[in-house]
Amino acid sequence: MWFERKNGICTNWKAHWFTVTAFCRGQVAGNVNFLQDPDDPRGWYLGDLCVGDAYRRRGIASKMLRKGFDRILRISNGGEYIYAYIEKDDLPSAGLHRKLGFADTGEVKPFGGLMFGDDETTWVKCL
Repeated sequence: MWFERKNGICTNWKAHWFTVTAFCRGQVAGNVNFLQDPDDPRGWYLGDLCVGDAYRRRGIASKMLRKGFDRILRISNGGEYIYAYIEKDDLPSAGLHRKLGFADTGEVKPFGGLMFGDDETTWVKCL
Protein backbone atom coordinates (compact mmCIF):
# COMPACT_ATOMS: atom_id res chain seq x y z
CA MET A 1 0.00 0.00 0.00
CA TRP A 2 1.38 3.40 -0.94
CA PHE A 3 -0.08 5.38 1.98
CA GLU A 4 1.73 5.91 5.27
CA ARG A 5 0.14 7.75 8.20
CA LYS A 6 2.50 10.02 10.11
CA ASN A 7 0.21 10.96 13.00
CA GLY A 8 -1.77 8.48 15.03
CA ILE A 9 -4.93 8.50 17.08
CA CYS A 10 -4.69 9.35 20.77
CA THR A 11 -5.02 6.45 23.19
CA ASN A 12 -8.30 7.61 24.78
CA TRP A 13 -10.27 7.71 21.51
CA LYS A 14 -13.84 6.48 22.18
CA ALA A 15 -15.52 7.11 18.83
CA HIS A 16 -17.30 4.73 16.52
CA TRP A 17 -15.54 4.00 13.27
CA PHE A 18 -15.73 1.93 10.10
CA THR A 19 -13.66 1.28 7.00
CA VAL A 20 -14.79 1.04 3.37
CA THR A 21 -12.52 -1.17 1.25
CA ALA A 22 -12.69 -1.56 -2.53
CA PHE A 23 -11.67 -4.81 -4.21
CA CYS A 24 -10.86 -5.48 -7.87
CA ARG A 25 -10.47 -9.10 -9.01
CA GLY A 26 -9.83 -10.23 -5.44
CA GLN A 27 -7.18 -7.57 -4.76
CA VAL A 28 -7.55 -4.58 -2.45
CA ALA A 29 -7.85 -1.54 -4.70
CA GLY A 30 -8.32 1.08 -1.98
CA ASN A 31 -9.77 1.96 1.39
CA VAL A 32 -10.92 4.85 3.55
CA ASN A 33 -11.70 5.19 7.26
CA PHE A 34 -14.57 7.09 8.87
CA LEU A 35 -14.33 8.05 12.57
CA GLN A 36 -17.13 9.59 14.62
CA ASP A 37 -16.22 12.62 16.73
CA PRO A 38 -16.25 11.63 20.42
CA ASP A 39 -17.30 15.16 21.40
CA ASP A 40 -20.04 15.63 18.78
CA PRO A 41 -21.62 12.45 17.34
CA ARG A 42 -22.86 14.43 14.32
CA GLY A 43 -19.27 14.97 13.20
CA TRP A 44 -17.30 12.40 11.21
CA TYR A 45 -13.67 12.42 10.13
CA LEU A 46 -12.77 10.87 6.81
CA GLY A 47 -9.16 9.82 6.70
CA ASP A 48 -6.50 7.59 5.27
CA LEU A 49 -8.15 7.59 1.85
CA CYS A 50 -5.95 5.63 -0.51
CA VAL A 51 -6.27 3.97 -3.89
CA GLY A 52 -3.47 1.82 -5.29
CA ASP A 53 -1.54 3.20 -8.25
CA ALA A 54 -2.87 0.52 -10.63
CA TYR A 55 -6.49 1.40 -9.75
CA ARG A 56 -6.45 5.20 -9.95
CA ARG A 57 -8.61 7.30 -12.31
CA ARG A 58 -11.43 4.72 -12.25
CA GLY A 59 -13.78 6.47 -9.79
CA ILE A 60 -12.90 4.11 -6.93
CA ALA A 61 -12.25 6.88 -4.38
CA SER A 62 -15.58 8.56 -5.20
CA LYS A 63 -17.45 5.27 -4.88
CA MET A 64 -15.84 4.44 -1.53
CA LEU A 65 -16.64 7.90 -0.16
CA ARG A 66 -20.24 7.73 -1.33
CA LYS A 67 -20.65 4.30 0.31
CA GLY A 68 -19.31 5.79 3.55
CA PHE A 69 -21.69 8.76 3.31
CA ASP A 70 -24.61 6.39 2.70
CA ARG A 71 -23.71 4.34 5.77
CA ILE A 72 -23.48 7.44 7.96
CA LEU A 73 -26.87 8.60 6.69
CA ARG A 74 -28.39 5.19 7.56
CA ILE A 75 -27.14 5.31 11.16
CA SER A 76 -27.63 9.03 11.81
CA ASN A 77 -30.43 11.35 12.82
CA GLY A 78 -29.54 14.05 10.31
CA GLY A 79 -27.28 17.09 10.38
CA GLU A 80 -24.09 15.08 10.03
CA TYR A 81 -20.84 16.75 8.97
CA ILE A 82 -17.91 15.02 7.30
CA TYR A 83 -14.47 16.54 7.80
CA ALA A 84 -11.40 15.88 5.69
CA TYR A 85 -7.93 17.31 6.20
CA ILE A 86 -6.16 17.93 2.91
CA GLU A 87 -2.63 19.17 2.28
CA LYS A 88 -2.73 22.58 0.63
CA ASP A 89 -0.75 21.42 -2.43
CA ASP A 90 -2.70 18.16 -2.95
CA LEU A 91 -4.70 19.34 -5.95
CA PRO A 92 -6.08 15.89 -6.94
CA SER A 93 -7.50 15.33 -3.44
CA ALA A 94 -8.91 18.87 -3.32
CA GLY A 95 -10.56 18.32 -6.71
CA LEU A 96 -12.10 15.02 -5.60
CA HIS A 97 -13.50 16.49 -2.40
CA ARG A 98 -14.79 19.61 -4.17
CA LYS A 99 -16.55 17.38 -6.73
CA LEU A 100 -18.26 15.53 -3.85
CA GLY A 101 -19.53 18.73 -2.22
CA PHE A 102 -16.81 19.55 0.31
CA ALA A 103 -15.77 23.15 0.96
CA ASP A 104 -12.34 24.29 2.15
CA THR A 105 -12.58 26.23 5.42
CA GLY A 106 -9.09 27.68 4.93
CA GLU A 107 -8.04 26.68 8.45
CA VAL A 108 -7.23 23.62 10.50
CA LYS A 109 -10.03 22.82 12.92
CA PRO A 110 -9.39 20.21 15.63
CA PHE A 111 -11.15 16.85 15.50
CA GLY A 112 -11.09 14.77 18.68
CA GLY A 113 -7.53 13.84 19.59
CA LEU A 114 -6.24 13.75 16.02
CA MET A 115 -3.25 15.88 15.08
CA PHE A 116 -2.84 17.58 11.71
CA GLY A 117 0.02 19.39 10.01
CA ASP A 118 0.37 23.09 9.37
CA ASP A 119 0.24 22.38 5.64
CA GLU A 120 -3.33 21.01 5.81
CA THR A 121 -6.72 22.68 5.85
CA THR A 122 -10.08 21.38 7.01
CA TRP A 123 -12.65 20.59 4.34
CA VAL A 124 -16.28 20.04 5.38
CA LYS A 125 -19.42 18.55 3.84
CA CYS A 126 -22.88 18.56 5.36
CA LEU A 127 -24.89 15.40 4.68
